[in-house]
Amino acid sequence: MFLTLFDILEKITDKNVIFVLAGVIAILLSIIVVILVTKHSSKTSAELRELDYLTKIYNRSYYYKKCKIFLSGKTAKYVMIAFDINKFKLINEYYGTEEADGLLKKISERLISFYTSGQIYVFGRIESDKFSWIMSNDKQKIDKVFDSLNKIKEEYNHSLSFTMGVYAIEDNNMSIEQAYSRANIAAKSIKGSFDQNIQYFNDKMIKNLDSEQFILNNLDDAITDNEILVYFQPKYDLQGNKISGAEALVRWKNKERGMISPGEFVPALENNGLITKLDKYIWDRTARYLAEWRNKGYNPSPVSINISKVDLLENDLPEYLEGIVRKYQIPHNLLQLEITESAYVDGSIDVTSILKSFKNKGFTILMDDFGSGYSSLNTLRQFPIDILKIDLKFLTGFNDSVESEKGKTIIESIVTMAKHLNLGIVVEGTETVEQVEYCKNIGCEVAQGYFFSKPVPADEYLRMVKESKSMLNEKMMLSSLTDDSIWNKNIITEDFFNNTNGALGCFLYRRDNLEAVRLNEKYFELIETVRKDFYAISRNLLDSVYPQDLDNVIYNINQCIASKDIVEFEYRRLNDTTGKIKWIKCKLTYINSEDRSTNYFFASLDDVTEIHKLNNDLESFLNNLEFAACKFDIKTGNTLLYNERLLKLLGLTKDEFDFNYKNNFRRLISNDSLESFNCAVSTRDESKRIEISVKTRDGYAPVVCIIRNIEYGNESYSYLNFIKM
Repeated sequence: MFLTLFDILEKITDKNVIFVLAGVIAILLSIIVVILVTKHSSKTSAELRELDYLTKIYNRSYYYKKCKIFLSGKTAKYVMIAFDINKFKLINEYYGTEEADGLLKKISERLISFYTSGQIYVFGRIESDKFSWIMSNDKQKIDKVFDSLNKIKEEYNHSLSFTMGVYAIEDNNMSIEQAYSRANIAAKSIKGSFDQNIQYFNDKMIKNLDSEQFILNNLDDAITDNEILVYFQPKYDLQGNKISGAEALVRWKNKERGMISPGEFVPALENNGLITKLDKYIWDRTARYLAEWRNKGYNPSPVSINISKVDLLENDLPEYLEGIVRKYQIPHNLLQLEITESAYVDGSIDVTSILKSFKNKGFTILMDDFGSGYSSLNTLRQFPIDILKIDLKFLTGFNDSVESEKGKTIIESIVTMAKHLNLGIVVEGTETVEQVEYCKNIGCEVAQGYFFSKPVPADEYLRMVKESKSMLNEKMMLSSLTDDSIWNKNIITEDFFNNTNGALGCFLYRRDNLEAVRLNEKYFELIETVRKDFYAISRNLLDSVYPQDLDNVIYNINQCIASKDIVEFEYRRLNDTTGKIKWIKCKLTYINSEDRSTNYFFASLDDVTEIHKLNNDLESFLNNLEFAACKFDIKTGNTLLYNERLLKLLGLTKDEFDFNYKNNFRRLISNDSLESFNCAVSTRDESKRIEISVKTRDGYAPVVCIIRNIEYGNESYSYLNFIKM
């Protein structure tokens, strides 16, 4: 016979005993509650560490851990899969984050079902639209999983496609990161392919890893053998017309491969946790240069070194830099610290205490890339910053007052605010005379950019410091070029051409023949040849123009001659050797000439092939939609892109639409609907739906217009979808 707790209590008559027992019971119940709550809290905390916040499947770090555990001790053969959505950014931009997130969740749900059915063993979301999983090395099963994922496309109206890279794991003890990297390389190798969605990693792709492995294997020797170089990009005092300092930048001149681009070795070192090692070497060498210049009797201006978010994670970083200053016995203000803006808002770093430590030691602090999307006014209040660096990317389309008005307003507001806060200003990215004059006029103190100089070796930088005033005056002479001056190297030196960002040249046009007079090295890089080979034969440069674009090029040359003004246009250029086609954006400036039979031009040229490719991709994307759609420039009113279904809705041919509405889309909207349309495209709501009337071949027709407004840098445009009522 068992007695319950209540039976026991009934038999006890002593009230004190009952009181004690009741207290014990209360304590036991409290302990049980605490245990349950702790378990729940621990479970919640573990989930936050292990699971992706959106899809609720393993995040990258925990996925890698689970893969390692799964493969440990196994002898069976498995594959690592890298899976992603093609043109996911377009889907995200066009349909919004809610639709895009729904797609990511749908893929995750399908992966969970594969796991439940035993088709895959471990799976997770790497980042953004990238997923990965491990499964058996069985081609039939791999294809079956991909086909099942591919059916997700049927649930969406818009065009969808997926890419999958497969890596057969040779050694189950290998690095999981390396296995995924190889699967991802396989996936990337078929990006843009219309007829292939699955690619297996093969030996040829290993060559793509050679460069990264070379960098990792040779970094130590490169430092020991002085292959890692410090280059200096000057900063110019716009009021005093002289160099007032520089930014220290890294270059790698390898004895086997020559100059290795920072765009190649910096990401490789960042991805493998070695970037701080390189940065520390550059900091030390920069301080050493400053000490040498002081010992030789020069009075060097401050040089800024770059400090990344990764560097800020180093223990005792302020003490490390203090050690460098003491080692070379230089003043703290000579070695300025340039910290990228994104680091200031990284919650994993106690930036405030680090910066205060820098300031207490006497260092000058620059915020790099101010206004690039992370900072706020509160950032300036919170952190002890001395100088703001702002990029002239705000002034894209500088010569177009409509395009650049907002950018100029932003720049001028920042400059005014900085002066009130007693902060210095450095404007970087200056590339034209107009930009330099503009910066001077609004009170900018210091400018940096390819207009003044590209990054140069230490000895060249010293020479430029001595000649900086005359060099700056020389560069400003661009606005007064004449046909005589282009021949006079005393007026325009090779430094002007070769230190300017982009391809530049002076050209002579007469009797339908275009000849090169002077060209910079960037021009030869653009056309993918060398100076010696170019001048080996006499040529008419018009012969390299794509035949269908020749009339347009000649027309714009004649327009420049007639107007004596700047003309901008785009054309396709054929490589003389390979036949490769590049889209070139040309800015043509007329140079005064007394001889009317000959005409001289100054031209800057840019490769815009990738921009055209992106537009082609977007146009293809629009044409795959199930409804009428277009991309509309809010500022200019131009129709940037449109699909065939829009033409069908309006009952127009492409030529009719281009002639009547391409440069003024608002002409399609009825007067009664125009006000509501303008209001809808001018507000910042993510998306909206209005009813309007549009002009068709048969008269005005009512439609539902779904509007999604986008602001990107200086651009403001809308995606418009039309559904006939």
